[in-house]
Amino acid sequence: MNIRAHIFWWLLTCFTMGTVLLFGAFYTLTSRLLYAQTDREIELHASAITTAVSQEVAMLVQQVFENSPGMLVTIGNVKGEILASNLPDSMNKTELTLMLEKSAGIIQTTYLNKKIGTNSMRLGIFPVSNGGKTEMLVIVGHPTDVVDHALSRLVQLWYVVLLTILAIAMVASWIITRSIVAPITRLTEKLELVSEGNFIIAIQPSKSKDELSRLTQAFAHMMERIRASFERERQLIGELAHELKTPLSVAKSKLELDGKDRDALNAVDRVATTLDEMLDLAWASSEQPLSKNDNVQLDKVVDEVIEIAEVLGAKKNLSIKREIESGIVVRGKRDKLFRVVLNILDNAVKYSEKNGTIGVSLTRGNGQVIFEVSNGGKGIVKADLPHVFERYYRGGGAGKKGGTGLGLAIVHAIVSAHGGEVTINSRAKGLTTITVTLPISS
Repeated sequence: MNIRAHIFWWLLTCFTMGTVLLFGAFYTLTSRLLYAQTDREIELHASAITTAVSQEVAMLVQQVFENSPGMLVTIGNVKGEILASNLPDSMNKTELTLMLEKSAGIIQTTYLNKKIGTNSMRLGIFPVSNGGKTEMLVIVGHPTDVVDHALSRLVQLWYVVLLTILAIAMVASWIITRSIVAPITRLTEKLELVSEGNFIIAIQPSKSKDELSRLTQAFAHMMERIRASFERERQLIGELAHELKTPLSVAKSKLELDGKDRDALNAVDRVATTLDEMLDLAWASSEQPLSKNDNVQLDKVVDEVIEIAEVLGAKKNLSIKREIESGIVVRGKRDKLFRVVLNILDNAVKYSEKNGTIGVSLTRGNGQVIFEVSNGGKGIVKADLPHVFERYYRGGGAGKKGGTGLGLAIVHAIVSAHGGEVTINSRAKGLTTITVTLPISS
């Protein structure tokens, strides 16, 4: 579960629990108020009854019962004997007898809810004392049908209110969660771009002074220092490569004229190639590599490189099967795109088995140019696939083939600088396919 979901559910839970607690408090208060009103009515009737009972029970009974319609009135002694009651003789009076016995020692009024027969009653038990000693008990009961019905309707209304509040709470939680997580999401998206090597992205701290703003500001400062460090590194690599190219060219010319030391000439060629690759990487990593670019007819570039690949593959008797659409134009640097195609086909030639076939296709579709090269051979083991575009990485089968380990890294860097993508699919002792997609020029 992501942080957005955590915050959403926490907020929704808090809203719901708060609502439940508020209703619980409201329900409890309402119940107490209703029962308090009932208790006052019971007390009003009981007051007159207890006064009269203390004088003479026999003379009181009929008058009490006539003045208490719909209410239960029972008079008894502390032994549990019912002296008078308006409860019909047909009804079981065991409950009243037990209450009288249990209440024999009370010195103040007691209230309780009890079911008498089929009726729910609120009962008040009032002691009648003589000389500080309880001699009789008066039980006055008031039906609670109205109170129970009101509380039941309140609960039913609560379910409707709860569903409404839950819907509102969900919307409110989503809005609040979005406002909380939005800055984190924006920061995460920018950091993901940075993790891919894009140091141009500017991380703007928010105007608020909260913890997230401080975190964003810290990342912004860190990114600025990293960007400056990488820029200095690129400048250093570019300057060193340019400074070394001239003496290397002079040395190569002299060795070619001399024609005796072939090993030294090969060494100079390897160093010159490495310098060219470093310059390509430095160009692709610059902040605006495509600030000056042209329309490049990519099909012609691919045809030129295929001719070179056919020469390189002659020693292995390799055949190249091509499927090239004409008139495919992309926006970019021709020499850099030439390097991409050359590096890919050079790898295909290098790692193909003798008498093999290399497939090359260049097509367009969905506003993109798709360049694909496939070849058979030893393939790439699964463990090496995630690392093939890393600088200086050489898989298990590359050690005997030579090279600097920069070929595919340069391909990836240049393609990314042109707004494209490059992927590779391979399996050990099987087919290897490299696919490059570039935005087609309008």
